[in-house]
Amino acid sequence: MTLDKNGELPVCMGMERSGSTLAWQMASRIFGSRLSKTHEYLQGTGPGLYTYRNPIEAFVSLVIRLDDVYPRSIAMSHAMESIYLQAGVYRNLVEDSKNGRNIVFLKYEDYYLHPGLLLSKISEDLDMKITERAFDKILYETSIDKNEKVSRGKNFGDIDTETQLHGNHIHPISRGRPGFFIESYSRIDDLIKDERIIELCSTFGYNLK
Repeated sequence: MTLDKNGELPVCMGMERSGSTLAWQMASRIFGSRLSKTHEYLQGTGPGLYTYRNPIEAFVSLVIRLDDVYPRSIAMSHAMESIYLQAGVYRNLVEDSKNGRNIVFLKYEDYYLHPGLLLSKISEDLDMKITERAFDKILYETSIDKNEKVSRGKNFGDIDTETQLHGNHIHPISRGRPGFFIESYSRIDDLIKDERIIELCSTFGYNLK
């Protein structure tokens, strides 16, 4: 186990369907320890990672995955509640950051095509140096192809304890591509009129469409 320069292990937080599992995988390998992972706000002074994504796409992606477990109406209600709570989580972490807590904010769209940049961002902002060999190994072990293979063909309610991947965690068609769900979701016009979605997009700095 390796601690950061302040003697604490970071906590991995994030919006559902925003790459929080990938960030957790990378950070856990950097620190040589299974870090704590949650979608909730964890108060404290220790370092943390927070991943976020266009709330519209996070919501639609979560609904589709929850369809494996619940009827559509329940999946939609649960997904909206879960994503909407992230506004408060984010605001709390922004305040923590202003007060000196080292929070690394990771915008999904900035790193989807560049996992190497994501890994560099995490290691550098948490002040953890890794060798080139370790860097390449982590990228291989956390690649989308490798993660998809682990989660393929299972129910979303099934979780692989080693990787923290749900069954069918990665959408087989979109493979997480930013913009896919906005382009393909049939009820997008109704969704962007929802006051909760409007608030979320404003909070996280996204346009509604």
